[in-house]
Amino acid sequence: MNQKPPDQQYSSLPKRGLLIRQIVSSAVFGAVLFLYMVILPQYTQYWLLLSIPLVLLFAAVTFALLPLLHKRRAYFVTHETISYKSGLFVQSVKTIRSDKILLAELAMSPLASLLKTASLTLYTPGTKLRIPYLEPETAEHLKDSLTGGAV
Repeated sequence: MNQKPPDQQYSSLPKRGLLIRQIVSSAVFGAVLFLYMVILPQYTQYWLLLSIPLVLLFAAVTFALLPLLHKRRAYFVTHETISYKSGLFVQSVKTIRSDKILLAELAMSPLASLLKTASLTLYTPGTKLRIPYLEPETAEHLKDSLTGGAV
């Protein structure tokens, strides 16, 4: 009945949104390690020796996985449904019917507006579907086409 569309029909998300996600996660990881250094000052030299390689390793691994993350996050729109696939190690696909959409919300944080990305959230009676890192024009077009411009 409902067949999963082939991967080549999915539209990829912009890379800059995923890139900023990786930069922020690396910065948060480094900030947490720095806070531990401040909280435990008697061990600062050990924390410094340990934290710099850990932050560099974390950043290297996350940036190495960036191309794979880009391939694993995509959306697919038909006249009747919208699907969003995500997941690095465990792939999940979430599909909702466009006639069940009650509310469509377009959000841009200050950082997202600086990077020109937007997030589209679609609400149905039982669930919600969030598609992050879209181009603002694409998000607006999706919102209008899925809701008929009424929501």
